[in-house]
Amino acid sequence: MSANCHPRMDGSLIDDKPAGTRAATTGTRIGGWGMAGLPNFAACARGDRCPSGAPARASIVAVSFLLWPLLVVAGIGAAAPPVPLSLRASAPARVAVGDSRDIAVTIANDGSAPVVVLPNMVRLRIDGAGAEYVPYPGPPIDPWASASELAPGGTVTVEFRDTSDKRGIWRLPPGSHRITAVYEVTTYLAPPQTIADPGRVWRGRLESPPMMMIIGR
Repeated sequence: MSANCHPRMDGSLIDDKPAGTRAATTGTRIGGWGMAGLPNFAACARGDRCPSGAPARASIVAVSFLLWPLLVVAGIGAAAPPVPLSLRASAPARVAVGDSRDIAVTIANDGSAPVVVLPNMVRLRIDGAGAEYVPYPGPPIDPWASASELAPGGTVTVEFRDTSDKRGIWRLPPGSHRITAVYEVTTYLAPPQTIADPGRVWRGRLESPPMMMIIGR
């Protein structure tokens, strides 16, 4: 029996080494394990004791501490920031009752790499007294039908004729209305096989600066 150990009541041993000595010993064991000790991980993971005699759980913890910095670095390297896009809407500031209320929304690639955008995912949000959106009957719109690749500096414009889109129409009574364009592509929207490089599809949510339209009497 080691001079630094004495028996517990249950017969197991208690290590009386000073805390600093135990920490130094443990650090030496983990630090010196290196690549040569990695093959022993499989034996430890089965619940056996490792060749050093240490319980498997301790070795698994040691592996976690050794590999965690590598996993963190790998994760940071794999994450790429999205290409910056901008969204803007344009419409007449004032229209007479009965006049056309056309709204144009432009998506611009403000980055330095090509990006795929889905113009069918642009929609309008209009706030105002009496404003009402009436959806059209029929099947849902295919979000990928108008997919476009924008080169750096490129733009694509979506026209909303008389505040209508392929999904429905906004009915706006006379008064002031606040108009915001919204572009959103969620992470779970799976691309079809026709998209050659799904990694270039921009995903996220954008809102244009709001603008006011006054409909006169």
